[in-house]
Amino acid sequence: MKKISTLFLVLAMALTACGGSSDPQVALSAAITSPADGTELQLGAPVVIAGKVTGGAVKSVQVLGDGTTIATISNATAPGEYAISQNWATQQTGSHVIQLRGLNDKGDTLIATESFFKIKAPQPTAAPIPTATPVTPTPLPAALITPTPKPALAITVTNDFANVRQGPDATTTLVGRFDKGQTATVLGKSEDGKWWFIQWAGNPGKGWVLGELVSLSGDAASVPVVKADGSPIAGAAPTAVGATPVAAATSAVAPTAIAPTIAAPTAAPTAAPTTAPTAASGAQIVVTNAFVNVRTGPGTGYAQVGQLTQNQTVPVKGKSADGQWWQVTFQSGPGGLGWVINTFVRFEGDAASVPVVQVAPPVSNTATPTTTGNTGGAFFVSLVNVPTNSVADGKAKEVLLALYNEARAEAKLPLLKYSSVLEKSAQGHADDLAKTGVGSHTGSDGSDPRTRMTRVGYKGTYMAENWAWSRSAEQAFDMWFNQEYPDGVHRRTILSPNYTEVGIGVSTSRSGYFFIANFGG
Repeated sequence: MKKISTLFLVLAMALTACGGSSDPQVALSAAITSPADGTELQLGAPVVIAGKVTGGAVKSVQVLGDGTTIATISNATAPGEYAISQNWATQQTGSHVIQLRGLNDKGDTLIATESFFKIKAPQPTAAPIPTATPVTPTPLPAALITPTPKPALAITVTNDFANVRQGPDATTTLVGRFDKGQTATVLGKSEDGKWWFIQWAGNPGKGWVLGELVSLSGDAASVPVVKADGSPIAGAAPTAVGATPVAAATSAVAPTAIAPTIAAPTAAPTAAPTTAPTAASGAQIVVTNAFVNVRTGPGTGYAQVGQLTQNQTVPVKGKSADGQWWQVTFQSGPGGLGWVINTFVRFEGDAASVPVVQVAPPVSNTATPTTTGNTGGAFFVSLVNVPTNSVADGKAKEVLLALYNEARAEAKLPLLKYSSVLEKSAQGHADDLAKTGVGSHTGSDGSDPRTRMTRVGYKGTYMAENWAWSRSAEQAFDMWFNQEYPDGVHRRTILSPNYTEVGIGVSTSRSGYFFIANFGG
C-alpha cells in the first residue's frame, strides 16, 4: 500500500573502511549474491548465503545472520579473495539481514555489506473434496429440524501481511503476524471502526489487526464495539452474529508468533487534559540545536505548528509520561502550548516537579504504519503545517537533518552528525543530476555512490545514498520516510543504526530540486 509520488531510488551498500591494503593489487570489495536484497523465501526452503569479499589486508570473513555470527571463513580461495557459500538454518518467518564483514589480522572490520530478505509461511493447500453419491433425503418433521448456525464473522488478510497487536493502535506491542490469505475469527471492533479484535492460534490467543489490511466476510454493523482487552463497551453495537469464540485461524498455517520485545515509540495517552497545567516554578528549556520543531503533542505523529531556534528559552508547562517530550508555552500552538522533544533542548529546573500531561492521540495525515523488520518502530513523522520554503530560506539541509534526527530520536537511535566530507559528494552528485535533468545513483561520468564518497576522502564501513526530486526538503523526506512504511529501503536507511553521520546536497532543476543524502558509518 505504498504511495508513489515521485520517482526515487536508494542504493545502500558497504564500502571500504580506514586502513590501507597490504596488497594494492587486490582492492577492497564485498558483495552478497544470495539471498539478493529483497528476496522472499518460503518457510523451509534452504537459506544459502553466497558472496565474495576481497582485499589484500583481509585475513578472514565473518558471516552474520540477524547480528549473530554464523561462521568465520579464514581460508582464502585465492590471494586476497574469499568466496562465501554458507548454509543458514533459520526457520523464523519475517525479515532477516545477512552481513559479510572482511576483517584484518587484528579483527578490525575493513569492509562490510548487507542484504535484507524475508521468509514467508507457505499458503495452505486445500484438501481434495470427495465426490458424494447423490441421496434423496427423507424429510424430517418440522419440530426435529435444527436451524443451521450462521457462520462466524471472519477477516482474510489481503495485504502481504498484517501485524497482530495488543491494542487497536500501531504503537501497542506487536505479538504476532498473519500472512496474506490467512483468516481469523472476528470478536469485536474498535470504537473508531478501524481495527478488528480477533481470535488466533498464537499467544495470547486474541489481538488486534488494522482493518485496511484485511477484508471482512459478514455484516460489519453487527460486530460489537469492545475495549482494548476485548471486554464489551456498555451501550455499543449489538453482539456479532456467530461471534462465539472458536478456533481462531481457519488457515492450515498458524500465524507467526513474535516475542513482545519491540520497543514501542512514544505512546500517546488517550485522555485529553481539561485544563492547562501550571508550570513548575522556574522550569524552562533552552534550544541547543540549530532549531527544534514544535508539535501539538508528544510525538512525531502530531502536527508541527512552528519552530524554536538555537538559544531560545521558553517556560515549561508539563512533560510526557515517558519524559521524552516537554510541553512549553508557544503562542502559535493550540491554547498557547506546544511540545518539543528533549533531544534538542536543555532543561533547567526541577524535572520531578513538572506535571505529566496527557493528550489525545494524533490524527494521521497518512495511512497508519505498521512495524516489521528493520523500520525502527511503528510511527511516522507528521508534516502537517510544516513550512515548505526551506530551500528558498537556505535551510533545506538543516531541515532534513532535523527531520532525520527527530525520527531517529523517536526510534531511540543515536542522532546523525553532519559530515562536511559527505556533503561534498552529495552536493557534487546533486549538481550533476541538475545538469542532466535525470535522477539516478549513477553519475554522468559513470560513478556510483561508493566511488563518489571515497574520492572525496570519506572512509567508513557502511555507506548509503538516498536521492529524490521534489519541490521541497519536507516533501523529499515525506517520500523517503512516511510513504515507505513498513519496510521501505529509504526509511530503513534513515533508521539504520549502522549510519552515524550524513551529508546533504541540494541543486535546482526545472521547477524543483534534486536532494541527495549520503549516509556513512
